[in-house]
Amino acid sequence: SSITSTSPVGIYPNAVEVAGATAANYDFGYVFNTLTIVQASSGHITFDAIPAKVYGDAPFSLSGRHALGKTVTYESNSPIVTVENTGGSWKAAIKGAGTVILTAKFAGDDDVEAESVSQTIAIGKTSLTITARNQERVFGEPNPEISSAYDCSSFIQAGDVNLFTVLPRAIIDPKYDAGTAAGTYPGGVLVSGGEHPYYDLTYVAGTLTISPAGGAVYFTAVGNKTYGDADFNLTATHIGGNIVKYESLNPDVIRLYEENGITKGRILK
Repeated sequence: SSITSTSPVGIYPNAVEVAGATAANYDFGYVFNTLTIVQASSGHITFDAIPAKVYGDAPFSLSGRHALGKTVTYESNSPIVTVENTGGSWKAAIKGAGTVILTAKFAGDDDVEAESVSQTIAIGKTSLTITARNQERVFGEPNPEISSAYDCSSFIQAGDVNLFTVLPRAIIDPKYDAGTAAGTYPGGVLVSGGEHPYYDLTYVAGTLTISPAGGAVYFTAVGNKTYGDADFNLTATHIGGNIVKYESLNPDVIRLYEENGITKGRILK
């Protein structure tokens, strides 16, 4: 018979043959029968397992095959992984993080039933570092609002910057208030609180620099004096509440002294 394993579905009369019998007392006549080829059932696709992936991994090949040599195609149920056939080679590209179902399938034809085999893969988040920008302010001033004063390490896709479900927030550590002395405070600028579907966020604090206040002492004018005038009080205040000390640049003319916690001046000549 000319019928093979790849002959199409159909009814083939006289395709089942019988012959070759011999016996001394008999002449044999043969009756051929009909062969019916039906559509093959499913269960022929093998789809090689795909290991867990991380956002940012390179595109990867999809490997599947049909035992009867039929063409296998692929599809994804989510935009976080796209599939494409380029020159007969199927590849998947990772566009985000999350869970995705990839399916290898054969559409079916007259000879073989349609079939599909799916597998679920996890695309893990990748790391993103968020760094608070260094800040400066003047002693005595309140801490400014700096909620967006941070920088992010490189995004895998430019549009990822717009996908935060909760934006990070930068602040100056409240323990550094208006009365904190001038100086440099590493870790004084904090950032935290962000959420992103594709990134695990880590945070790096910035440095707060508090500079001395200029013109922060208010000295009440003494006015002109004449030799023989009574001793007078000196009055000055510092906006940060610090103690003000006094000095005479001509101590042989005006001598300063303390009395009951008040600085006074005495005209000597």
